Amino acid sequence: MRLIALAAALLAACPLLAQEALFTPTPPAVQINRAALTVHPGNNLQTLPATLNGKPCTLLLDTGASHTTFDVGFLKEAFPDLPTQPVALGGETNVEAAPQAFPIHTLKIGEAELRRFVGMALPLGHLSEAVGVRVDGILGMNALGYAPFRLSLADGAVTWFSAPPVPQGALPLPLLDVADNSFHAVATRAGDETTFPVLLDSGASLTFMDGAHWPAGEGEARLGAAGVNAAQDAAFKRGAPGTLRLGALSLPLEPLLRDGEEPLLGADALRGLDLIIDAKARKAWALPRAAE
Repeated sequence: MRLIALAAALLAACPLLAQEALFTPTPPAVQINRAALTVHPGNNLQTLPATLNGKPCTLLLDTGASHTTFDVGFLKEAFPDLPTQPVALGGETNVEAAPQAFPIHTLKIGEAELRRFVGMALPLGHLSEAVGVRVDGILGMNALGYAPFRLSLADGAVTWFSAPPVPQGALPLPLLDVADNSFHAVATRAGDETTFPVLLDSGASLTFMDGAHWPAGEGEARLGAAGVNAAQDAAFKRGAPGTLRLGALSLPLEPLLRDGEEPLLGADALRGLDLIIDAKARKAWALPRAAE
């Protein structure tokens, strides 16, 4: 269900992709920027309108995706002569198709225009069926985190600021120190002091835990799952009701279980929070809606 860290080892032989800095957009002059989200009923996934190199598109907002990625079908239709280059991925990834890279001259989100960086291209057509509307790409953290932002599913908006907007009642999240764009909070389950990382993942409709860190409940659920590779129905064990703790934040959960996969906090859990992320400073906060 995930697009996991594309920022691993890139082909040194490919001059376009010689360093990760090429994936970092030139930030806009706009200090405060707000974009309205469509929060889709039934899965809580969020899409927003954008403009890529002058062409309108619809993007899935995904805090769990390290890089901004577009559907190859959309790119061929919108930009028939677009130059691309292959990318070699290293480290842990669930990407099966061979990804391509292409130049992004401008990506406009709300009133902000991000400039001159590298985008990824993969077959993503199946995401449209999973979300329920046409999805042309995924807005990942390399572009989403160009400035501190506040993501509110309840308000249906993502807002960027020149400084982190940390309101009263917002709780700092303990984060795992990693060298990529992903944000993993250090978690425990109430009644067990064992710590484990949980991916903050607005691009996943449901919350999943690993059976090694969460006890099983009763029964299973068969659900449609979509990721970067394909859409398919899959059966998942149900986790027992419990409380996930992220620092001072306590979240009651009844997650699904996936053994051997990384735990992730999906949109079903994030809908009760406003998520505040300062990607460049590697800091994050959560504001329970009841605290406002």
